[in-house]
Amino acid sequence: GAHTELDHPQAIALDSGGKIYVLNGKPDGPASITVYRPKPPNASGSFDEEPEARIAGPDTALDMDATSIAVWDPLPRRMNSR
Repeated sequence: GAHTELDHPQAIALDSGGKIYVLNGKPDGPASITVYRPKPPNASGSFDEEPEARIAGPDTALDMDATSIAVWDPLPRRMNSR
């Protein structure tokens, strides 16, 4: 959707908190990683949300050839015991 600010999505990743990370490559320029808040658990339908953050710029080492994404989540999920 128009609010997502995605031009040319290449790859997607999720972290344990449900945040969505999208590698947004551009045919004519450097790539960026766009970060979205988790979708509410009971929500349905399309996801046309504004990004929470964008990772871009010369110091990120993202370039036009970026084709995949990985998210390192340093906090392990705890199992609920009953």
